Amino acid sequence: MRAAIVKGGAHGATTKPFNELDLIRWIKKHHSGKSRDIILGIGDDCAAIKPAKGKVTLVTTDTLTEEVHFSRKLTPAKLLGAKSAAVNLSDIAAMGGEPKYALLSPCLPKGLEHGWIKDFLKGFHETLKRHGCILIGGNVSSAKDWISVTVTVMGQIAENRIVKRDGAKPGDLIYITGTPGDSAMGLDLLLSGRKPGDKADKYLVSRHLSPTPRVEWGRLIAEKGLASAMIDVSDGLALDLLRLVEASNVCADMSLESIPLSVPTARTLVSMKEDEGWRRILNGGEDYELLFTVHPKKESLLKKLIGSGKIVASKIGHVTDASKPAIRFSYSSGRVLKMRQYGYVHSL
Repeated sequence: MRAAIVKGGAHGATTKPFNELDLIRWIKKHHSGKSRDIILGIGDDCAAIKPAKGKVTLVTTDTLTEEVHFSRKLTPAKLLGAKSAAVNLSDIAAMGGEPKYALLSPCLPKGLEHGWIKDFLKGFHETLKRHGCILIGGNVSSAKDWISVTVTVMGQIAENRIVKRDGAKPGDLIYITGTPGDSAMGLDLLLSGRKPGDKADKYLVSRHLSPTPRVEWGRLIAEKGLASAMIDVSDGLALDLLRLVEASNVCADMSLESIPLSVPTARTLVSMKEDEGWRRILNGGEDYELLFTVHPKKESLLKKLIGSGKIVASKIGHVTDASKPAIRFSYSSGRVLKMRQYGYVHSL
């Protein structure tokens, strides 16, 4: 399909036809990579790769759609490109895997600036490269109004090291990496229309627009055999924890005061009604941190890794046994936070 793209856009250049073949040639020239495991890359009907000896392949895919997952007015093209890669890399991280190859399939509306596409691809490529992942193919299509980007990432891991959602057992400890809630607070700031002022505001916005997939931490957790179950926090800590406990058929007792908050998020929480603030942190999503369970006998090794700075993680609860999977979020006083919903779920 053909797509008319404005060459130069805001810099005042003229409109020039730019079709999918032009774009594919440009991507192949500027953003393809080489590996001895790649037999065929960009430019044929399929990519062809050699499976690594002794490894199994992990495959994940995700779609970001304009006015559902992002707003073009609020999201610079380069950061959207980086995030499109990061959300898929995060899934590989949640299984403990090593990212290897990516497929990119954007649907682009006519009239989109040539410079916008280049910036998007630059952010996408830089994020893949940072984690040793190579673009090997995909598809380009025109769209009527809105941008939609579908990405597939393939990774690898030894079969006996895969970390799934269904391995949590009663007595396990619950940990989370990083500081959840930052992305939600950053999104709220963007949607408010208020220009980010101080460093705290800019930090929160960057955590929403430019998340960091915890690939290295996920691989280390898997290599050391630390996690009995693991999931990445994409749709909200509460919903993703619910997915984990349902898959494992267990319950979770969570301590709200134990959930690690960044200074900017903690500052924002103080300005909100307590329950509403915590619901926003738990349901906000798009933190792309790793939520995982650990057997008590393995906690000492995890603490050594945390103490050495190799992983940033905090204990926030423990797994319990019950007839029906459930989660309880409690304050230090013993009061239980009533959850009206769990995270973000698409309505179809």
